[in-house]
Amino acid sequence: MDNVGLHNPSGGIVNIRSESLLQIELTDFALKQLTIVAPALKLLKERCYMDFDVNSSEPAAKISAPQLISLEWNYYCGPRSVQFDKMANLSFLYAGRLPAHPFNLYLPHNPTGLLHCFEHIVCLYFTLVYRKDIANHPYLIEEMPRLPHVMLLSLNVEAKGHSFGASLFHVLRMCTNVRKLALAFDVSTEQLEEETGCPSGCVCDQPPNWKTEELQLSCLWNIEITGWRGAEKEVAFVERLFSWATALKEVRVTFHQSITGSIAEDLCQTLLSFSRPETCTEFRTHGGLFKKVVGSSLCLALAGSLSLGIIWLHSTL
Repeated sequence: MDNVGLHNPSGGIVNIRSESLLQIELTDFALKQLTIVAPALKLLKERCYMDFDVNSSEPAAKISAPQLISLEWNYYCGPRSVQFDKMANLSFLYAGRLPAHPFNLYLPHNPTGLLHCFEHIVCLYFTLVYRKDIANHPYLIEEMPRLPHVMLLSLNVEAKGHSFGASLFHVLRMCTNVRKLALAFDVSTEQLEEETGCPSGCVCDQPPNWKTEELQLSCLWNIEITGWRGAEKEVAFVERLFSWATALKEVRVTFHQSITGSIAEDLCQTLLSFSRPETCTEFRTHGGLFKKVVGSSLCLALAGSLSLGIIWLHSTL
Protein backbone atom coordinates (compact mmCIF):
# COMPACT_ATOMS: atom_id res chain seq x y z
CA MET A 1 0.00 0.00 0.00
CA ASP A 2 1.50 3.33 -1.13
CA ASN A 3 -1.19 5.91 -0.28
CA VAL A 4 -3.71 6.49 2.52
CA GLY A 5 -6.52 9.05 2.57
CA LEU A 6 -8.61 9.46 5.73
CA HIS A 7 -11.73 11.63 5.75
CA ASN A 8 -13.77 10.70 8.84
CA PRO A 9 -12.18 8.06 11.07
CA SER A 10 -14.17 6.79 14.04
CA GLY A 11 -13.57 8.86 17.15
CA GLY A 12 -10.99 11.07 15.50
CA ILE A 13 -8.14 8.80 16.63
CA VAL A 14 -5.61 7.83 13.96
CA ASN A 15 -2.74 5.39 14.43
CA ILE A 16 -0.71 4.63 11.30
CA ARG A 17 2.36 2.39 11.31
CA SER A 18 3.76 1.26 8.00
CA GLU A 19 7.17 0.42 6.57
CA SER A 20 6.13 1.07 2.94
CA LEU A 21 3.56 3.89 3.02
CA LEU A 22 4.52 6.86 0.78
CA GLN A 23 1.62 9.36 1.06
CA ILE A 24 -0.93 10.25 3.75
CA GLU A 25 -3.81 12.74 3.50
CA LEU A 26 -5.94 13.66 6.52
CA THR A 27 -8.94 15.74 5.47
CA ASP A 28 -11.98 17.45 7.04
CA PHE A 29 -12.52 15.84 10.42
CA ALA A 30 -11.91 16.57 14.11
CA LEU A 31 -8.61 14.94 14.94
CA LYS A 32 -8.20 14.05 18.61
CA GLN A 33 -5.08 11.92 18.53
CA LEU A 34 -2.57 11.09 15.81
CA THR A 35 0.37 8.73 15.65
CA ILE A 36 2.32 8.18 12.46
CA VAL A 37 5.36 5.94 12.23
CA ALA A 38 6.22 5.63 8.56
CA PRO A 39 9.95 5.44 7.71
CA ALA A 40 9.34 5.54 3.92
CA LEU A 41 6.73 8.33 3.92
CA LYS A 42 7.37 11.11 1.35
CA LEU A 43 4.25 13.30 1.54
CA LEU A 44 1.92 14.22 4.43
CA LYS A 45 -1.10 16.53 4.18
CA GLU A 46 -3.11 17.60 7.22
CA ARG A 47 -6.30 19.58 6.62
CA CYS A 48 -8.23 18.85 9.80
CA TYR A 49 -9.55 20.58 12.86
CA MET A 50 -7.39 19.55 15.79
CA ASP A 51 -9.56 18.72 18.78
CA PHE A 52 -6.54 18.34 21.06
CA ASP A 53 -6.36 18.72 24.80
CA VAL A 54 -3.84 21.57 24.95
CA ASN A 55 -3.40 20.99 28.71
CA SER A 56 -2.24 17.42 28.28
CA SER A 57 1.35 16.61 29.27
CA GLU A 58 1.70 14.26 26.29
CA PRO A 59 1.70 15.38 22.62
CA ALA A 60 -1.58 14.52 20.91
CA ALA A 61 0.19 14.17 17.56
CA LYS A 62 3.46 12.30 17.12
CA ILE A 63 4.99 12.14 13.64
CA SER A 64 7.98 9.94 12.84
CA ALA A 65 8.73 10.14 9.10
CA PRO A 66 12.49 10.59 8.58
CA GLN A 67 12.26 10.44 4.75
CA LEU A 68 9.46 13.03 4.46
CA ILE A 69 9.93 15.48 1.56
CA SER A 70 6.67 17.46 1.49
CA LEU A 71 4.59 18.51 4.51
CA GLU A 72 1.32 20.42 4.63
CA TRP A 73 0.31 21.16 8.22
CA ASN A 74 -2.54 23.59 8.81
CA TYR A 75 -3.14 23.42 12.55
CA TYR A 76 -0.13 23.72 14.86
CA CYS A 77 -0.68 23.99 18.60
CA GLY A 78 2.89 24.05 19.83
CA PRO A 79 5.43 21.37 20.79
CA ARG A 80 3.35 20.20 23.73
CA SER A 81 0.60 19.14 21.33
CA VAL A 82 2.46 18.25 18.12
CA GLN A 83 5.79 16.48 18.02
CA PHE A 84 7.78 16.07 14.80
CA ASP A 85 10.80 13.78 14.86
CA LYS A 86 13.81 14.83 12.77
CA MET A 87 13.05 15.18 9.05
CA ALA A 88 16.42 15.77 7.41
CA ASN A 89 15.03 15.50 3.85
CA LEU A 90 12.08 17.86 4.24
CA SER A 91 12.12 20.24 1.26
CA PHE A 92 8.59 21.61 0.86
CA LEU A 93 6.57 23.04 3.73
CA TYR A 94 3.05 24.47 3.47
CA ALA A 95 2.49 26.19 6.81
CA GLY A 96 -1.20 27.09 6.42
CA ARG A 97 -2.90 30.43 7.01
CA LEU A 98 -1.10 32.95 9.18
CA PRO A 99 -3.29 35.76 10.62
CA ALA A 100 -1.44 39.08 10.72
CA HIS A 101 -3.77 40.46 13.42
CA PRO A 102 -5.63 37.61 15.18
CA PHE A 103 -8.46 38.15 17.64
CA ASN A 104 -6.36 36.58 20.36
CA LEU A 105 -2.63 35.77 20.53
CA TYR A 106 -3.45 32.86 22.83
CA LEU A 107 -5.57 30.91 20.39
CA PRO A 108 -4.51 27.23 20.42
CA HIS A 109 -3.56 27.38 16.72
CA ASN A 110 -0.18 29.10 16.43
CA PRO A 111 1.09 28.70 12.86
CA THR A 112 4.23 30.73 13.54
CA GLY A 113 5.35 27.98 15.91
CA LEU A 114 5.42 25.44 13.08
CA LEU A 115 8.08 27.52 11.32
CA HIS A 116 10.36 27.11 14.34
CA CYS A 117 10.40 23.32 13.96
CA PHE A 118 12.67 23.26 10.90
CA GLU A 119 16.07 24.75 10.10
CA HIS A 120 16.34 24.33 6.31
CA ILE A 121 13.57 24.20 3.70
CA VAL A 122 13.88 24.41 -0.08
CA CYS A 123 10.41 25.93 -0.53
CA LEU A 124 8.21 27.52 2.14
CA TYR A 125 4.60 28.40 1.38
CA PHE A 126 2.05 30.12 3.61
CA THR A 127 -0.89 32.50 3.37
CA LEU A 128 -0.88 35.85 5.17
CA VAL A 129 -4.47 36.69 6.16
CA TYR A 130 -5.99 40.01 7.24
CA ARG A 131 -9.44 40.50 8.71
CA LYS A 132 -11.60 43.35 7.46
CA ASP A 133 -11.68 45.01 10.88
CA ILE A 134 -8.37 44.53 12.63
CA ALA A 135 -8.92 47.46 15.03
CA ASN A 136 -6.21 47.19 17.68
CA HIS A 137 -5.83 43.43 17.63
CA PRO A 138 -2.25 42.26 18.36
CA TYR A 139 0.28 42.09 15.55
CA LEU A 140 1.28 38.42 15.24
CA ILE A 141 4.02 38.74 12.64
CA GLU A 142 6.39 40.28 15.18
CA GLU A 143 5.93 37.11 17.26
CA MET A 144 7.73 35.22 14.47
CA PRO A 145 11.36 35.42 15.66
CA ARG A 146 12.84 33.49 12.75
CA LEU A 147 12.11 31.50 9.59
CA PRO A 148 13.83 28.40 8.27
CA HIS A 149 16.64 28.94 5.79
CA VAL A 150 14.71 28.91 2.49
CA MET A 151 15.59 29.11 -1.21
CA LEU A 152 12.07 29.61 -2.56
CA LEU A 153 9.44 31.59 -0.66
CA SER A 154 5.83 31.51 -1.83
CA LEU A 155 3.46 33.97 -0.11
CA ASN A 156 -0.26 34.28 -0.68
CA VAL A 157 -1.67 37.60 0.60
CA GLU A 158 -5.34 38.03 1.54
CA ALA A 159 -5.20 41.72 2.44
CA LYS A 160 -8.90 42.67 2.24
CA GLY A 161 -7.95 46.25 1.42
CA HIS A 162 -5.30 46.60 4.14
CA SER A 163 -1.67 47.59 3.74
CA PHE A 164 0.56 44.52 3.94
CA GLY A 165 3.99 46.13 3.44
CA ALA A 166 4.98 46.03 7.11
CA SER A 167 4.21 42.31 7.43
CA LEU A 168 6.00 41.27 4.24
CA PHE A 169 9.00 43.42 5.16
CA HIS A 170 9.28 41.58 8.48
CA VAL A 171 9.01 38.19 6.75
CA LEU A 172 11.65 39.02 4.13
CA ARG A 173 13.98 40.44 6.76
CA MET A 174 14.16 36.94 8.24
CA CYS A 175 15.03 35.16 4.98
CA THR A 176 17.46 37.44 3.17
CA ASN A 177 19.09 34.48 1.37
CA VAL A 178 15.93 33.67 -0.58
CA ARG A 179 16.57 33.18 -4.31
CA LYS A 180 13.04 33.16 -5.65
CA LEU A 181 9.90 34.87 -4.37
CA ALA A 182 6.40 34.01 -5.53
CA LEU A 183 3.91 36.63 -4.37
CA ALA A 184 0.18 36.12 -4.95
CA PHE A 185 -2.47 38.76 -4.26
CA ASP A 186 -5.57 36.72 -3.52
CA VAL A 187 -8.59 38.85 -4.44
CA SER A 188 -11.75 37.30 -5.91
CA THR A 189 -14.20 39.25 -8.06
CA GLU A 190 -16.68 39.19 -5.16
CA GLN A 191 -14.06 40.64 -2.80
CA LEU A 192 -13.32 43.42 -5.28
CA GLU A 193 -16.96 44.46 -5.23
CA GLU A 194 -16.99 44.53 -1.41
CA GLU A 195 -13.50 45.98 -0.88
CA THR A 196 -13.26 49.31 0.87
CA GLY A 197 -10.29 51.34 2.08
CA CYS A 198 -8.86 51.13 5.58
CA PRO A 199 -10.66 53.11 8.26
CA SER A 200 -8.88 56.17 9.61
CA GLY A 201 -6.15 55.20 12.06
CA CYS A 202 -5.96 51.56 10.93
CA VAL A 203 -2.91 49.81 12.37
CA CYS A 204 -2.24 47.67 9.28
CA ASP A 205 0.62 49.92 8.14
CA GLN A 206 2.48 49.69 11.44
CA PRO A 207 5.36 49.69 12.01
CA PRO A 208 6.12 52.04 9.09
CA ASN A 209 9.88 51.33 8.89
CA TRP A 210 9.41 49.20 5.73
CA LYS A 211 8.96 52.44 3.75
CA THR A 212 12.40 53.82 4.61
CA GLU A 213 14.60 51.05 5.98
CA GLU A 214 16.94 49.32 3.54
CA LEU A 215 16.94 45.55 3.14
CA GLN A 216 19.59 43.55 1.29
CA LEU A 217 18.04 40.73 -0.78
CA SER A 218 21.21 40.20 -2.81
CA CYS A 219 20.43 36.53 -3.60
CA LEU A 220 16.94 37.21 -4.96
CA TRP A 221 17.05 37.00 -8.76
CA ASN A 222 13.55 35.77 -9.65
CA ILE A 223 10.17 37.21 -8.64
CA GLU A 224 6.72 35.99 -9.70
CA ILE A 225 3.67 38.14 -8.96
CA THR A 226 0.13 36.91 -9.58
CA GLY A 227 -3.18 38.71 -9.15
CA TRP A 228 -1.53 42.09 -9.91
CA ARG A 229 -4.09 44.93 -10.06
CA GLY A 230 -1.73 47.85 -9.65
CA ALA A 231 -3.57 48.97 -6.51
CA GLU A 232 -1.78 51.70 -4.56
CA LYS A 233 -0.71 49.34 -1.77
CA GLU A 234 0.56 46.76 -4.26
CA VAL A 235 2.61 49.32 -6.18
CA ALA A 236 4.08 50.80 -3.00
CA PHE A 237 5.31 47.44 -1.77
CA VAL A 238 6.59 46.12 -5.11
CA GLU A 239 8.56 49.31 -5.72
CA ARG A 240 10.32 48.83 -2.38
CA LEU A 241 10.81 45.12 -3.10
CA PHE A 242 12.56 45.85 -6.40
CA SER A 243 14.87 48.32 -4.67
CA TRP A 244 15.88 45.63 -2.13
CA ALA A 245 16.47 42.95 -4.78
CA THR A 246 19.74 44.30 -6.17
CA ALA A 247 20.51 41.14 -8.20
CA LEU A 248 17.05 40.79 -9.75
CA LYS A 249 17.17 39.25 -13.23
CA GLU A 250 13.70 37.82 -13.94
CA VAL A 251 10.19 39.07 -13.16
CA ARG A 252 6.93 37.48 -14.24
CA VAL A 253 3.71 39.36 -13.57
CA THR A 254 0.27 37.83 -14.10
CA PHE A 255 -2.53 40.39 -13.96
CA HIS A 256 -5.71 39.89 -11.97
CA GLN A 257 -8.50 38.50 -14.12
CA SER A 258 -10.26 41.89 -14.00
CA ILE A 259 -7.34 43.62 -15.79
CA THR A 260 -7.37 43.76 -19.60
CA GLY A 261 -6.38 45.92 -22.59
CA SER A 262 -5.27 49.49 -22.02
CA ILE A 263 -5.32 49.13 -18.23
CA ALA A 264 -2.85 46.28 -18.50
CA GLU A 265 -0.61 48.41 -20.71
CA ASP A 266 -0.67 51.24 -18.15
CA LEU A 267 0.24 48.82 -15.37
CA CYS A 268 3.14 47.50 -17.44
CA GLN A 269 4.54 51.00 -17.68
CA THR A 270 4.05 51.60 -13.96
CA LEU A 271 6.05 48.54 -13.00
CA LEU A 272 8.74 49.12 -15.63
CA SER A 273 9.24 52.66 -14.30
CA PHE A 274 10.99 51.28 -11.20
CA SER A 275 12.47 48.08 -12.69
CA ARG A 276 16.21 47.69 -13.18
CA PRO A 277 17.38 47.96 -16.80
CA GLU A 278 19.03 44.51 -16.66
CA THR A 279 15.80 42.78 -15.57
CA CYS A 280 13.81 40.64 -17.98
CA THR A 281 10.11 41.27 -17.30
CA GLU A 282 7.20 39.21 -18.60
CA PHE A 283 3.57 40.30 -18.29
CA ARG A 284 0.73 37.84 -18.62
CA THR A 285 -3.06 37.99 -18.55
CA HIS A 286 -5.32 35.00 -18.02
CA GLY A 287 -5.40 34.73 -21.79
CA GLY A 288 -1.63 34.20 -22.02
CA LEU A 289 1.48 36.27 -22.71
CA PHE A 290 0.74 40.02 -22.90
CA LYS A 291 4.22 41.56 -23.19
CA LYS A 292 7.84 40.65 -22.61
CA VAL A 293 10.47 43.31 -21.99
CA VAL A 294 14.06 42.09 -22.20
CA GLY A 295 16.41 44.34 -20.29
CA SER A 296 19.56 42.61 -21.58
CA SER A 297 20.61 39.57 -23.56
CA LEU A 298 21.50 37.89 -20.28
CA CYS A 299 17.81 37.59 -19.43
CA LEU A 300 17.16 35.39 -22.45
CA ALA A 301 19.65 32.84 -21.22
CA LEU A 302 18.25 32.52 -17.70
CA ALA A 303 16.68 29.14 -17.04
CA GLY A 304 13.54 28.82 -14.95
CA SER A 305 15.02 26.03 -12.87
CA LEU A 306 13.84 27.46 -9.56
CA SER A 307 10.31 27.67 -10.95
CA LEU A 308 10.20 23.91 -10.80
CA GLY A 309 10.20 24.08 -7.02
CA ILE A 310 7.04 26.20 -6.93
CA ILE A 311 5.37 24.03 -9.60
CA TRP A 312 6.26 20.86 -7.73
CA LEU A 313 5.03 22.29 -4.46
CA HIS A 314 1.62 23.26 -5.82
CA SER A 315 1.23 19.91 -7.58
CA THR A 316 1.86 18.00 -4.38
CA LEU A 317 0.04 20.13 -1.80
